Amino acid sequence: MKLISAVFAGFLGMAVMAYGSSFDIDNFSCSDSVSATGPTTLTLSTISCPGSIGGNRLDYLFGLSGPSTSVSTISSTGNGVITGTFGPGITGYESMEWTGSSTVGDFDLNADVVGDDILVQIKSASAGELYLYLGPPSTDPPTTNQDVFIVPFSGSTGYQDILIPLTTPTFVGGTGENLADVPSIGLQVGLDTAGATWSIDEVAAVPEPSTLLLTGICFLGVLTRSLWRGSPSR
Repeated sequence: MKLISAVFAGFLGMAVMAYGSSFDIDNFSCSDSVSATGPTTLTLSTISCPGSIGGNRLDYLFGLSGPSTSVSTISSTGNGVITGTFGPGITGYESMEWTGSSTVGDFDLNADVVGDDILVQIKSASAGELYLYLGPPSTDPPTTNQDVFIVPFSGSTGYQDILIPLTTPTFVGGTGENLADVPSIGLQVGLDTAGATWSIDEVAAVPEPSTLLLTGICFLGVLTRSLWRGSPSR
């Protein structure tokens, strides 16, 4: 039994290497601030940040609607957290996008996320939705290849781990994105309550759990069968 357990653990380690990887998309070690007063279709800030995948992040407010005097913000102070606040009565999306270039519209991240889930650690008093898109933002109807994944989350007084599986996209633009060569990664936060605030302290790619579990179980089954056949008769 000890032998089986040891070999099983080894196979799980092999599965981690073979199916998915683990890396930070952003550790929010760079300072940035962007704000918009009232409704806006798009207001953004681009920063060079060595702590983020590709070394560049775009922080932007998108599709805001509500009172013309309300101020919405996204800010990070370099302490490992990014915070967004929708102004009183404002709804819409506050977003981040990671690319390999500081030039807006130049998507050359070349990220390989095959076998991965995306982990987001978020705190928000309001429930809402996370919109993860892989590939450059497209128009409607879509003109570029893109995968969009939408996952709800509940309100919480502390940070909660939200996993976004990269299995079945909620929306596919064009022929979909090649997960082995993603040009950019985007994350949008939408809240169910107007004027609410959210914080995120980690966005990372992690190996997809069900793939690891299935691989380990298959290996364990093969190993157990082999040892049973090879055991002396009683």
